[in-house]
Amino acid sequence: RVVRALQERTGGITEFVPLSFIPFNTLLGRTHGIEEISAAEKDIEAARGFIARHDPDITEEPAQAAVRAAALLREAVAEVQRPKPNWIQVVARAREANNLADRALAEARSQQEALEARRQKLDTVAQQAQASLSRAINYANVHRSDVSAALFDALNKVSNDFKRAQGQTALVESGPLEDVRLAGAMDDAIAMLAGVAATADDVYARASREFAMKEQLRKDAYGAIDRAQEAIRAAAEFINANQEALGQTPWDLAQQAADRLPQWQNGASAQTLRSPSGQGSTPCCAGISASRPDSSAVRVMSRTGCTTSPRAKAASARSITSMQSRMGNRPVTSSALRTRSFTTRS
Repeated sequence: RVVRALQERTGGITEFVPLSFIPFNTLLGRTHGIEEISAAEKDIEAARGFIARHDPDITEEPAQAAVRAAALLREAVAEVQRPKPNWIQVVARAREANNLADRALAEARSQQEALEARRQKLDTVAQQAQASLSRAINYANVHRSDVSAALFDALNKVSNDFKRAQGQTALVESGPLEDVRLAGAMDDAIAMLAGVAATADDVYARASREFAMKEQLRKDAYGAIDRAQEAIRAAAEFINANQEALGQTPWDLAQQAADRLPQWQNGASAQTLRSPSGQGSTPCCAGISASRPDSSAVRVMSRTGCTTSPRAKAASARSITSMQSRMGNRPVTSSALRTRSFTTRS
């Protein structure tokens, strides 16, 4: 009403701009200043408590910021204790302290969360490295005869790398390192363990390829020997059926074929499995893996005259009379006897 009356009397007011109310040097200002101080005290206490609980994970910067916030708060409290406080200054100091404490707490949490993420990653990578290394070692041991010495050397090296990585992990977990140095040590351990896992996986893959190659060579060798045995059996049957018209040469040739068959033997190398049969009674391709049952190996050797079991000797003796009667009592050579024994057992 006063302003309206003044305007009606003078007409001198051309415009009116309302301003924000500033209550700081009033009773309302005192109340507002005390509230700001209380809020700053709570935030500073929260920042200090978090930093103290996670001190090894946090650098000096958040702690120093909390110290500066506490100093600003003390200035605000000191101003309140004066006979005529400047409540504008009290509110300004309290708000600055509050904001600084909030930033210190946020930075401390960020650093702690980053290190905690590193710890989780370190634990995960360590488990992966151990699993990969165990898988490679177990596979190589199971297929020892099929895995090259170079792969076992690689396994020894990666096992030593894993031990060094475990030492780095122990340094991280023992507690002497803090903040930046702790983060660097974690990163080093993670990199070492990741390298172990990658190398172990590569060794496992190479061992798998070597085993697959050997297995295919064994299958090829088995097939070749089976085909050779079938050819010898067919030849022996034909000679047996037509021995009246045949001379000694077919018997000798059949015996030579039987003598040249490779013998079953465990632990053959890839070079041995690829090599052709040798000459005479000593096979060049000795060394077929034990993947085939032992009974098959014994049966093959007895068919080719490579065994002198009592049963084979008895079969050979029984064949003499039969062969002589059908061959007109013609003398039976040792080659014919062995070939005949083969045919009879077939």
